[in-house]
Amino acid sequence: MKKTSIIGALFALLCTGTVATSCEDMLSPEMTNNVDGGAAITDTVYNFHGILKSVQDIAERTVILGEARGDLTSPGLYVSDSVYEIANYQPAANGSSGLLDRSAYYKVINQCNFYFARVDTNALMNNTYYMRREYAQVQMIRAWVYMQLVQNYGSVPFITEPVDNANTGWENTAPKATRSNLLNLLLSDNLEQAYRWSNQYGLPSYRSYNTYNASNTTINSQLCMFPADLVMGDLYLFGAKDSMDYVRAATYYYNYITDNDLAITQSRAATFSVFAQGTDEESYSSSVSSWSSVFNQYAKGELVTVIPSCAVSTMGTVLTDVQQIYGFELSSNQSVNVSTDDEGTEQTDITGSITPTASEQYRQLMPSTAYMRLNAAQMYAGENTRGTSQAELDYYENAGDARVDGSAPIVRVQSSDGTMNRDRFIHKFCPASNISSFGSSGFSFHYCIPVYRTSLIYLRYAEALNRAGFPQHAFAILSHGLTPDNLPTLLDSTKVNANGQQESVYYLDSTTIAGRAQIGVDELRRARFATAFLNVNMMPTENVIGIHSLGCGGIEVEDTLYTFSKAVAQRISEEKARVANNPSAGVEAAKRFLRQTEGDVTTDDGEDDTDDSDWISEPPYTGPNKDAQNAVEDLIVDELALETAFEGYRFGDLQRIADHKNVSKSGYGTEWFAWKISRRDEDLAPYENPDQKNEELYTLLNNQSNWYLQNP
Repeated sequence: MKKTSIIGALFALLCTGTVATSCEDMLSPEMTNNVDGGAAITDTVYNFHGILKSVQDIAERTVILGEARGDLTSPGLYVSDSVYEIANYQPAANGSSGLLDRSAYYKVINQCNFYFARVDTNALMNNTYYMRREYAQVQMIRAWVYMQLVQNYGSVPFITEPVDNANTGWENTAPKATRSNLLNLLLSDNLEQAYRWSNQYGLPSYRSYNTYNASNTTINSQLCMFPADLVMGDLYLFGAKDSMDYVRAATYYYNYITDNDLAITQSRAATFSVFAQGTDEESYSSSVSSWSSVFNQYAKGELVTVIPSCAVSTMGTVLTDVQQIYGFELSSNQSVNVSTDDEGTEQTDITGSITPTASEQYRQLMPSTAYMRLNAAQMYAGENTRGTSQAELDYYENAGDARVDGSAPIVRVQSSDGTMNRDRFIHKFCPASNISSFGSSGFSFHYCIPVYRTSLIYLRYAEALNRAGFPQHAFAILSHGLTPDNLPTLLDSTKVNANGQQESVYYLDSTTIAGRAQIGVDELRRARFATAFLNVNMMPTENVIGIHSLGCGGIEVEDTLYTFSKAVAQRISEEKARVANNPSAGVEAAKRFLRQTEGDVTTDDGEDDTDDSDWISEPPYTGPNKDAQNAVEDLIVDELALETAFEGYRFGDLQRIADHKNVSKSGYGTEWFAWKISRRDEDLAPYENPDQKNEELYTLLNNQSNWYLQNP
């Protein structure tokens, strides 16, 4: 089959690199309100906002490609051919679908390259190099776009010079960017300098962008920026080759968390209420508004970076594909109001609204069976208050994770034959105001596509910490949260050994163990020297909880099942048994892990200090337990599904973590990736009957070349 070149399409989109931005467009800056120097920077400000406008053009495909090829969605009955082919990793011609056209990515990249060719980073105003903050942001945007390209296509041309005609031959002559070399290519083109300038000067600010919806919702321009620490952390995590790359990634995430006081707090948790507790009629009702409301709130908080949308097409880019593919029929209304100010000047205000209605005929992607069974497999740590004076731990049987109703609630819809069905609809981009097990309603249109949010940042930080050699601290982010009060206290002393020499001894303060994260002497000892990325004294502390508690309880009462030793041992057993096809191998691996863990949790015995039988000398570090690292990583993968499902991250998460596993053991990650996705439609608990899977898809995905979209 003849393949279509993207040169012509790219050239038509951006031949001169200039940006035609209407002054009425939502991404046009208000020059009178420009806090970066007003009219003095108009030489590049329209180029910059043109870049942001072009990022809007790739926002929806980022979500759709990220979820259609993961394990959390399945094609619906009314799926289009293009989405079905993408979801099943079937080859499709470039350009046969807007989702498969690379030129939109290169439009952003080329606009960035034109910007770099024209910007004067030495321009001074009030003794400030005022262009450097904007320059740094353009570098971060280009780096993020290149990550999307490499993630989707595997190997892509890396261009740093503006393309202004169709005869440069850059597709064939440019070096190829891959996962292994992308970071170095970007660093060689001033990314490190851009990072330093971003730290020094901060993010650009152009006040707010108007969505032109009926309530005149505005989005602060800084919420549309790509923070340098997060992009750099992603780049190191994306192409990590060794433990130092994970350390660097963890450092960038840690910097952003501590500099911006990001915290996972109790106020955002989804919860269950229990009715008829302890009886045969016991039932549960979820409360998810606090957890899911983040997608309706356009102020900086949980949301860190978003790509905005508009309510009126004449005023900006309207993004509706994600909502429609997830099953919502959209209707729009527009209102024009003409008024006259005190000086007699006529002013026209245009607003609009987009109303979503759940429709089975629109639903191309729906929650996968694997996603639903993962949620159901979670144990909710609730309270037993029936007949007790004080709340006691009570696991709500068959309740699962409360967040599922905030991600994919039950909706009553009419099928094509006129019958009413109760189905799960992905509603993160059209959140319901009324969520009920009988049928959710009151859907509203979400005007932002999230790129970064607080929970995602913490989960990537945990991913980096785990591979950097701190799996217990990584798990603590899930179970308790990284604060001094949530971790045990390490004590040390000296003793005289049998040779008459003094040596250091370490132990845990026994009074700080109950109700806290399980972290042993070894990790706590090493963490004291990892202050650049693991100084818990600098982490936010107020109302901090573990991410798992956002949907699985355990806030007021201590969850005794979701602990490091139990959860990790269980996952080691399950994964070892799966790989070896031998349950006994899994049991033995879990036992070895538990013996090691028990040996690392040494405490003072509360007696006279001359009794040092429970102290240990400073041991040489021999590296983390690989089985534990893989298990913690798998638990992070589960938490990414429970917390960030359907937002566009899943394929990239699985692909990236498969690469981590391959670095640790060649081929292991590839097989794991194939197994995860090939089980998405199996009605099984996560490790139930591990041999049962879609064999055709499993075989296809065991070849990494099939992970990627076809290059033109």
